[in-house]
Amino acid sequence: MEIFQGDIIRYLNSQGGGTVTGFSPDGKILVLDNNIGMEIPVECSECVVVSGVEGMAKNMKMHYVGGVGVKKAADSGALPKPKPKELKISAETGTLEVDLHIKASNTNNYINTQLDKCRRTLNEHRKQKGLKVVFIHGKGDGTLRLQLIKLIMKEFPTFSFSDASFTKYGMYGATEVTIQ
Repeated sequence: MEIFQGDIIRYLNSQGGGTVTGFSPDGKILVLDNNIGMEIPVECSECVVVSGVEGMAKNMKMHYVGGVGVKKAADSGALPKPKPKELKISAETGTLEVDLHIKASNTNNYINTQLDKCRRTLNEHRKQKGLKVVFIHGKGDGTLRLQLIKLIMKEFPTFSFSDASFTKYGMYGATEVTIQ
């Protein structure tokens, strides 16, 4: 099966799907998931192409994933990588806001994806000393908030964190991290 960057896929063993944005070094397809709005890795064998970009084959180069021939767009810029909508800079405060909400009935399956998003965001901005990043996780039962705090304390011990503005994000609805 050939899969191209830009293909629309559906999952075989669960509801949903998304757009192929690239390929990971460990042989997985990177998919911008329609349900959660985040990029997630997916095994080739766990999806099917429902709408392809075969007409762009001359701009593709071969990439092998687990013995399966997979093509991706050449670096010509033929297919721009979609940007997730959950990152934004607050105009009033200059704070980076990262919305971790997931539109799904069982969010427990997505906690690692949400924590990976936090980790990636902090790593990408770790040289911007003084930058404030607000992770909007919602009030819920506090599981994601607690796991986020553990992640910061373990992997980013020099960064400081606190509850974000109660008036703007609700009581315990967001955590503000200051990169130091």
